[in-house]
Amino acid sequence: MSGRMAERVVMVTGAGSGIGAAASLRLAEEGATVIATDIDGASAERTAAGLPGEGHLGLSHDVTSDEAWAAVFRAARAAGLKVDGLVNNAGLLSLHPIHALDIDGLQAMLQVNVVGVALGQKHAAHAMTDGGAIVNVSSVAGLVGAPMYNSYGATKGAVRAMTKGAASELGGQGIRVNSIHPGVIETPMAESGVEQLKIDPARLKRFYPLGRFGTPREVANVILFLLSDEAAFVTGAEVTVDGGLTAQ
Repeated sequence: MSGRMAERVVMVTGAGSGIGAAASLRLAEEGATVIATDIDGASAERTAAGLPGEGHLGLSHDVTSDEAWAAVFRAARAAGLKVDGLVNNAGLLSLHPIHALDIDGLQAMLQVNVVGVALGQKHAAHAMTDGGAIVNVSSVAGLVGAPMYNSYGATKGAVRAMTKGAASELGGQGIRVNSIHPGVIETPMAESGVEQLKIDPARLKRFYPLGRFGTPREVANVILFLLSDEAAFVTGAEVTVDGGLTAQ
């Protein structure tokens, strides 16, 4: 621990498991007060309860709802917390071939992956009156194409574009906005994706120059960097956390 996030308040969506839970822990280890939110409020509460330090909150949160975003920021203010960091991490993954487009799956992903991020940026922009930092969790699927990933990739490509637009617009307010693009990370969501692809994980790992999948903590370390003062001149960037997958 070095206290890189001391006296900072960071909201992390989708914090009940996976990357969100790991980011919450890593930020708290560095001194941040964390507001962990998740559609499953009980899982968010468990994440918050397990963090080092005091004052963390665990809240139920539907990121597709404008009012729900307003409510979690009201809860933060009621607890005496002024949010200066946001990790837009909540996401959905539904894979299908183009010939079998799943409209319901696409609509659900658009709501969570795109509308959720847009609303997060909106409410953060209102709250971060003294500047701050936003990290939007996209995916390598938002950078390159792959079979079965057409719809999911479209939503994550939108996150990339929104990040750059927000960085351009909010820089004058002292708000930095960056996106990260993980490859396959050892999370429940990624496990679901591998199952949907019906592919042997050992075979999939051979596509990665490092020969393995990433861990949530490895992604959390990048999120920590982008939220910290060490990245004070980094905004509008897209950072791959993919073991070299997109370097090929």
